[in-house]
Amino acid sequence: MEPGLCWRVTSRTAIHVRGASWLTAGLVLDVGTGLLRGVAVAPTEDEALAQALAGAVSKPAGQLPPGQPGMVLCGPGLAEPVAQALRAVTIGAALPPVSEVGPPVEAEDIFDSLIGHMAGRSQPEDLPTPRDWTLLYIQALGFYRAKPWARWHDDIDLALEVSIAEATSSHAAVVIGNAGLQHGLGFYRARPCPRAPGLAAGRPDAHAGWHTALHPGSTR
Repeated sequence: MEPGLCWRVTSRTAIHVRGASWLTAGLVLDVGTGLLRGVAVAPTEDEALAQALAGAVSKPAGQLPPGQPGMVLCGPGLAEPVAQALRAVTIGAALPPVSEVGPPVEAEDIFDSLIGHMAGRSQPEDLPTPRDWTLLYIQALGFYRAKPWARWHDDIDLALEVSIAEATSSHAAVVIGNAGLQHGLGFYRARPCPRAPGLAAGRPDAHAGWHTALHPGSTR
């Protein structure tokens, strides 16, 4: 597809700043090249989309030239806010068609990398393959069916040592869901190395690890 002809717009409220509320990130990708055209972080989704699209039109990131799209793809429920943001930056030009479609895995990977980078997490050199995702979903479904939260309280930390090649690091795993509010698994880099019962003093905040939530009836 010709560069600049089609854009993909997405947003996610997934950034928490200490002492502030959750923030929303807006992302605009050029479908023809897979390159990033615009990105913004703001207190609301409307602001994030408006800023990301304004940058995509007038000052795209990288080597992409300024310009307007021939069509725009966005996630479910985003068509109206995306169209509204486009009207503000395409004054005097016809509004391109905006269609709601499910985001591809590649776009979600790019967004996850962006959020991880902003949270201070190290980024992988290679994106996960379809086989990697399949393994993850199989293990997540097995975890959900096993229901470890029914017998493991979330104030109990499991001390882990993870070895990759010749490097070994210390981590803590926390089963979430004993109170029945949200089921999932937290995985944290432990500081200091957990050698004694209880890791309360060594468990860092959520920005130092990852957390996945499982919902009844879902394999995600």
